[in-house]
Amino acid sequence: MRKGLKLLFLLSCTIYLVACNSNEEVTPPIADKEKRPIELKASKTEAEMVSTKVPENFKDREAVETYVTEVREIYMVTTNLGAQWDALRIGSSTGEVTPPEFAEVIRTDLLPQNMAIIEVIEAIVPPNDEIARTHELFIDAINKQHIAFSEVATAMDTYDSNKMTKANEILSEVRKLDREFGREMENLLLEYNID
Repeated sequence: MRKGLKLLFLLSCTIYLVACNSNEEVTPPIADKEKRPIELKASKTEAEMVSTKVPENFKDREAVETYVTEVREIYMVTTNLGAQWDALRIGSSTGEVTPPEFAEVIRTDLLPQNMAIIEVIEAIVPPNDEIARTHELFIDAINKQHIAFSEVATAMDTYDSNKMTKANEILSEVRKLDREFGREMENLLLEYNID
């Protein structure tokens, strides 16, 4: 009996080894078509396969996220500069800051900070043309703010109400550009699903 079991075991192993070494591929029949492996066509390039897997608006998502991070940082600096401007303006209206002091603070503090912001924001490269148009709104706002600060400093030195009026008009344009830039950035964040 033991010899019979050994022989049966050896016969099973021999059949298994012969089947494994066979040159023919043996594929079991598949009853359900959905269980068959997906065949990739060799005619598709890697770029075509990527483009079919990734939705169009997420192709450059990483570059957009980098852009948004850079702009957020500089926008916070701009917001702080705006807060300094408001404090200075309020101090001037209450008489705590004299016109010459006002002009001096603008020249020695606000204008250099604003120029640094301009340099940083102009060095940022938007990832695509759509974002470049939005980016230009920010650049325009910062450049006009610089002009307005210069006008205010000159108006304070010369007590020229016309220059002050012109500076206020420019600052109104800056606020409008800032709001437009904010709306465009919100749309951008929604479009690219960025927090």
